[in-house]
Amino acid sequence: MHFPGWHLFNLGSRVLSLCQRRVTSDWEERFSHGVVLLETFVDPQRFRATVYRAANWIYVGNTRGFRRTRLGYTATRQSPKMVFVHPLRADARRLLRRATLRPPYRIGGSKMKLTAEQMKSLPAFFSQIRDPRRAAGRRHRLSTVLGLAAGAVLCGMRGYKPFHRQRQPCSLHCASTIDLW
Repeated sequence: MHFPGWHLFNLGSRVLSLCQRRVTSDWEERFSHGVVLLETFVDPQRFRATVYRAANWIYVGNTRGFRRTRLGYTATRQSPKMVFVHPLRADARRLLRRATLRPPYRIGGSKMKLTAEQMKSLPAFFSQIRDPRRAAGRRHRLSTVLGLAAGAVLCGMRGYKPFHRQRQPCSLHCASTIDLW
């Protein structure tokens, strides 16, 4: 739709900036600490992420196309999304890459029995094990699955159901986006 004689330059970037400020202030009001990083997903089949790129968001890669559901993730891949991040602090990368988050970003006490370096070595340790699964049933490398399972047990979880339903990670935080970034 075009309105003759009416045009705002950089409207998309302005709207994104206003939303960013609002999210930041609402988050601080609700949780009593600032936001470190914003993250968004863009469907490349429908959009080009022009506004995010113009606003200096950082493209960190694509998702694998699995959609989140109430019970976890879908079994089949769908449309992979582009992942963009926007750090709100100059030290966001350093802060989020720490082996253990500092308060107020850490939830709960640490239950880890291993150091961060020992945790990083788990997939290499498990890579020695031959994968007995059929090729059709492999979504992730066995060493990765076993490393995550060992980490879950070290965080105090027992069995696959608590591990699957864990909502609040122990001091080991989700590094999927951080590793890409």
